[in-house]
Amino acid sequence: MRLRPPAWSRITDGHTGSAQRVAVTGYASGDTKLLPALRADCAPRVTAGRAYTVGLWYQSVAPALDMVAFVHNSRTNTWSYWVSGPELPTSAMWRQVAWTTPVLPPDTDQISWGVALSANGSLAVDDYSIR
Repeated sequence: MRLRPPAWSRITDGHTGSAQRVAVTGYASGDTKLLPALRADCAPRVTAGRAYTVGLWYQSVAPALDMVAFVHNSRTNTWSYWVSGPELPTSAMWRQVAWTTPVLPPDTDQISWGVALSANGSLAVDDYSIR
């Protein structure tokens, strides 16, 4: 059986302008993550040993959503999946969410976060924040 890959698009009706959207059809297993690119110019600098409150706005009526975070290790110069955050409720309207991460691991110098979709449906994200 051949599954359809997720369909990515930029939309103009985001929370405050343009946003990113992914649509999944023919879901079988795993997840599709919508987050900024894992690159030095797309992720904020952070301090290892600290916790941060990360946020974003999202819109999705899909039933299986979780926040996720990836970290960059300054010693090995690699990105890796770090941790899942809270489950998110479906929301046909734009909804803001914030999550305080656990303390960052040693040698972490950047972080990226977003939402994982584990079902058929669409997900849009906009307006990332960190403090």
